[in-house]
Amino acid sequence: MGELEYLRDRSLLIIDFILNKNVGNPKLRPV
Repeated sequence: MGELEYLRDRSLLIIDFILNKNVGNPKLRPV
């Protein structure tokens, strides 16, 4: 537990934000 997990979570949030912004679908969440 540390910075790597934190950065990974932040990256996922940023990716989700970008995907949602581009697609315009707030429910889009590839797992």
